[in-house]
Amino acid sequence: MTIENWRDIALILLAIESFLLVLIPGILFYFLWRGTRIAIRWLKQTGFPQAHRYSHLASETTHIYSQKISEPFTRIETGKTAFAGTLRSIATTLKQRNLRR
Repeated sequence: MTIENWRDIALILLAIESFLLVLIPGILFYFLWRGTRIAIRWLKQTGFPQAHRYSHLASETTHIYSQKISEPFTRIETGKTAFAGTLRSIATTLKQRNLRR
């Protein structure tokens, strides 16, 4: 065999190698793309509405129970503020009466 024959064989082998090196990732990306489209279609049809329903349910439940927990503390603070305001008003009124005399 001459060197030209070996050159042609090497070029054919390089072409086959490069074809395979491009073909394997190409096939992989094709199926990843198809799988992504299937997953997005499934999420739009069932996944997102169901996730929205569960997150809304969790939000409502959290709101209800946080109100139940914080309501007594809010009432106590409101009562303390109202009582302090009443005392301040009485003290101011008494102070003004004493100043008028």
